[in-house]
Formats: sequence, C-alpha cells, structure tokens
Amino acid sequence: MSSERRSDPRTFLSDLSQNVKQDFIIKKRVLSFEEYFALAVANPRVHARSASQYVVDCFRHFGLDGDRFRLFDVAFDEGTDRLVGQEECQQGAFRILEKFARQGKVDHLILLHGPNGSAKSTFINCVTRALEYYSSTDEGALYRFNWVFPSERIEKKALGFGGREEAAPPPKSYAYLEESEVDARIRTEMKDHPLYLVPKRQRRDLLRQVVSDGEFRLSETITDGDLSPLSRLVFDALLQSYNGDLARVLGHVQVERFFLSRRFRRGLVTVEPQLQVDAGLRQITLNRSLESLPKILQNTTLFEPYGDLVDANRGLIEYNDLLKKPIETFKYLLSTCEKSTVALPSAILHLDAVFIASSNDRYLRAFLEHPDWPSFRGRIELVRVPYLVDYVKETGIYESQVSPEAVGKHIAPHAMRTVGLFAVLTRLTMPRASVVPEGVREAVRRLTPLEKADLYALRRVPDWAQLATATELVAVADALREDGGSQTPYEGEIGASPREIKSILFNAAVSGEHSCLSPLAVVAGLEALIKDRSLYEFLRVEPNGEYQDHPRLIRAVQGRYLEWADDDVRLSMGLATEGQYEDLLARYATHANMVLKGEKVRNPITNKLEDPDTRFLEEVEGMIEVKRHPSEFRREVISTIGAWSLDNPGQPVPYGRLFQNLLGALREAFFERHP
Repeated sequence: MSSERRSDPRTFLSDLSQNVKQDFIIKKRVLSFEEYFALAVANPRVHARSASQYVVDCFRHFGLDGDRFRLFDVAFDEGTDRLVGQEECQQGAFRILEKFARQGKVDHLILLHGPNGSAKSTFINCVTRALEYYSSTDEGALYRFNWVFPSERIEKKALGFGGREEAAPPPKSYAYLEESEVDARIRTEMKDHPLYLVPKRQRRDLLRQVVSDGEFRLSETITDGDLSPLSRLVFDALLQSYNGDLARVLGHVQVERFFLSRRFRRGLVTVEPQLQVDAGLRQITLNRSLESLPKILQNTTLFEPYGDLVDANRGLIEYNDLLKKPIETFKYLLSTCEKSTVALPSAILHLDAVFIASSNDRYLRAFLEHPDWPSFRGRIELVRVPYLVDYVKETGIYESQVSPEAVGKHIAPHAMRTVGLFAVLTRLTMPRASVVPEGVREAVRRLTPLEKADLYALRRVPDWAQLATATELVAVADALREDGGSQTPYEGEIGASPREIKSILFNAAVSGEHSCLSPLAVVAGLEALIKDRSLYEFLRVEPNGEYQDHPRLIRAVQGRYLEWADDDVRLSMGLATEGQYEDLLARYATHANMVLKGEKVRNPITNKLEDPDTRFLEEVEGMIEVKRHPSEFRREVISTIGAWSLDNPGQPVPYGRLFQNLLGALREAFFERHP
C-alpha cells in the first residue's frame, strides 16, 4: 500500500475491509456441511485429529533444535516470555502426548511438578500460546458447527409442517443465510466435531478408506465419538421430521472455523480446583421465534452444557497448583481423565481434551503419602520441572527478562552471568563418587561446586585434572546429573529460584551505590541476601563441605568474574584468537599421530610428504608443561580424539572442548611471553 493511500483514512478503511473479507473467504470461516466434508475427505490428516493429536502436531509444526522444541522459543510472539532450558521436561511431556496420540485417546492427566519458580507455568503458557497461533494457520484449522433454522419467509414449509405440495424444494444448505433470514441458531457449546454428524459405522469405514498416511492413527475419539446431548436431540428431531432424509438434516448445519483462545476460554482454559465438577447443564433460550423449529423441539426443554471442561473441549485444560486443594475437591478427575467423560445428572458429556496440571514438590510429596494416591497414580503422568543446573541457560533467563529499560540503568557485561552462576551453585549437591567408575572417583570427590557447574554447563574440567582424568570426567558428567536427579531432595529442587534472583537484580539496580547494574552491584546484593537466613528456604540448608556454603559460593562467583574480566582484557588486545589456539592443537594432534605411527605428514602448502615436526611438538609440550614422557602424553591425546570420533563419526573434532585444559595452558603461556 502506497504512503498516499495510507494517509487517506477512508481509503485505508476500505482497503482494510477488503483484506479482512478476503482473509475470511480464504480461511474458509463459514462452510456448508457438504463443503466441509469435501475438505475432510481430501485431507483427513488435518480434519480427523483428536485433541492430543492436534497438540502433538502443534509441537511438530514449529520443529526441533536438537533436543529443544522451537515452540518454546515463541518466535511467533517475538520470543516474549519464552521457556529457557528444560529440554528434558519438553521431551518428557511430548512423549506422553505422543502416547495419547498413538493409543487413540487421552486417559491420563499430565502433572508438571517442581519447586516454586521452576517454569511450570511458563511451560504451559508457551504451549497454549503456540496452540493459539497454530489454530490460525492452514495446517491448524479447527471447525465446529451450528444448527441453523430459516425464517418463515425463507422456508417454513420445507420443514415438514404442512403446506402446499408444490412448494419449491429447499436449498441444499442454510449455512450462508443472512442473519435477518434466520429465526433460530443453536450453537454447540461443546464445539462438536462436524464429522460426528456422519453415523459411526459409515464414518469409521469412510475414514479408514481415505486415510493413507501410515503414520497417522485414527483416534477412537474421532471414529467412535458422538454428538453432545443437545446436538443429538436436534439431529434426531430433524431426522424424524424429514422422514430419515439425512441430506435435509445436514442442510441445517453451518460449519464454522474457530480459533483457540485463552482470553475467551475457547478450547484453552486454566482453572483452580473446584468443590464440584467443572461442568453442568442449563436451559437455553433462543433469541428468535421458536416457530421455525420442528414441533418435537418446540415441546422439548433444551439444555446446553457449560463450565470449564465444556469450554476446554477440543483443546487443553490446565489445573493450576492442583494439589493445594483437598483431594476430595478433584476426585472426579479420576474418571474424567481415564474415560474422558463427565457424568451430569441428566447426561454424560464426552470430552476431547488434553488434561495438564502443575504442583509444587512439597504438595506432591504429601500427596504420595495419601491413601488415595494409588488410585490417582494409574491416571497421572508425572513430569519433573526442576531448577536449571546449567548456568549458561540460567543466565539466558535473566538476559531475556531483565533489560536496561526494566531496571532503569545500564547493565554491565557479565552481570547476568554472575547472578546466573550463583543461582546454579546454590542448587548443586555434593556428587556421589560411588556412581562412577573406580578410576575417576577421586576426581569426582575433589569437585568443588564451581567445578561441577563448569562440568555441567561447559564440559569444562578442573585445571588440576590430568588429560586422562579430564576425559573421564567429561564422560561421567551425564551420569552425575542423573544421580543428582535421583536423590532426595533431587539436584535442582532446592536453591535460589529465578523469582528470587530477579528481585535481587532489581534491588541492586535501585541501589544508589552503583551507577549501573554491574557484577559488583550483584555481588553486593547477594551478600546482603545471605545475611538473613530466615528470608528464603534455601539459605537454611546446612552446608555440606563447600556445597550450600553460601558465603564461599559468593567468593567463588567473585573469583570467576575476575577471570572473565581478565579474559576480556586479553581478547581485546587482539594478540591471538580462540580459533588460533584450536588450530595449534589440531596441528599438534596431527604431528603427534604421525610420530606414533612412524608416518609422514603432508605439507598443506607444498602438498609434499614430510617428516613430522618433532621440534614443534616439543615446543607445544613445553608451553603446556607436560610432566610425563612425551610419547605417553601424545598417546593420551590421540586416544581421546579417537574415542570421540567413534561416538561422533564424520563430525569435525572440537579440540577446544576436548582439551580445555590444554587450551587454557596455551593461552596462559602465550600471554606470559607477550606481557
């Protein structure tokens, strides 16, 4: 649109109106049943999905980045309130959803549990926002239907209530009637799937014929699902009025596209546990004349369902902090989750929704001791959402949520990194050497909280570790994390929460002692924090060596900040880049390998075979101060590369990650030679 057209308000509104109308038509917002049925048969993969299959497809729609679902980056909303880390939680929840999709029905409630502030709500919030966006795409189109009854002047005699036999035949569909031409419209609050209008047997046979995707399993929800009580009553009444003419019945169906919405509680609902079932029936009152309805409906009291479960049908319902309420308040979820039905006084509602809830670990542990727990256990899938123990990812939380605009000050380099490191250090527990091989147990016992944090986040090993020990420590890092997760309390259950850390950042920002939010301001805030142990639960945990010794943890953070600052100064000098150090290690490995094999090295410049440069090898070994026999050290280097290559065939060797200690020693030696 040109700037001249935008500047004219009337032209702008005219163009906008045309665009909205075109979008309405393109997105097929309103259809007759015949039109919708053609779409469903042509693409059953989109139109014959249950709620669990829909959520699974939403996850897949945004794709994967390694083990992380891009859905949680919320790129569709500029990354606002994205979920940082928690890849294991993402994978765990997705596996459960996939199980629902494969078995064809939802029969469990997904319960996210973890400490306060561990991102349980953020996890669910990202999913619901993604579902909202997905429902606006062509791939995520969702449809429901309404019952439409024309006004007297349009088609009174076509309803079978008498009149002249020479009356004109009724239109094939009343779906496109203007509002003034409609006397009554009955909306299905359950958002009944339009395919439910096809009788079960014929529906099942047809869908099995048209589904050719071997990976797509027809859900019992779609093949065996039925109309809600209200729609069933209308359907049967019309079928009786038309003497079994199904085409005439379907002519009253107006299929409309709907979009999931948290704000309007359309397929996405968050509730607190109630003292009663979250659904009910109420009598409906039509806003137009009842004369156009079949007589059997005129003489029948019509009820429509309502409540949280009804609003959430065809989507997802969240029970926030489920276990804070007495168990009696949500016992009905036992049968609801297992059978996807809700029994009301005069009807049974069949649901198609994903059930998800959140709970604090403290309430979950109390729940596990309750006599009714075994009954619930068979209907609940637990997904742990702990605090992060990777300080690189933890730093990402604060970098995305704490901005200069929010704190009103400049944020100095490493401020977020400093506080992220401290948060993780408060959550780490002393490693148990018994879970690793004998040869590396002593090294594991020596790990300080800072060294363990480095091992988790960067696969960085302590400077004191010999090459063989360093390789073994990296190899057992995952085993240590798994063991930490199996303890009680588990690693990541107790410690500083992101909420508490953010309050420290904002308090440090308003302090008049510092002109900007710097690491020094952060450290000062941390020192003030730990003075009152009654303030936060994690401060009351008794130290275990250096672990949970918060004054020592702060000193460790201060020391690490000085290292970062020193690295910044050295890099700013531009004397050597990290890539050059890695190239030096790669060249060393090549020449060491050829020496051990007794072979020649091809010169990359002349392309000629030459003897390995032993003088170069000795120079590098002198820089890193190799204490053992050179041949023994060289074998360790080559063995480390070989072991990595076996596990990662075809991948370039990450020398910087495999030999972090050597890289650090080379860096130190270089700067000592160039003061």
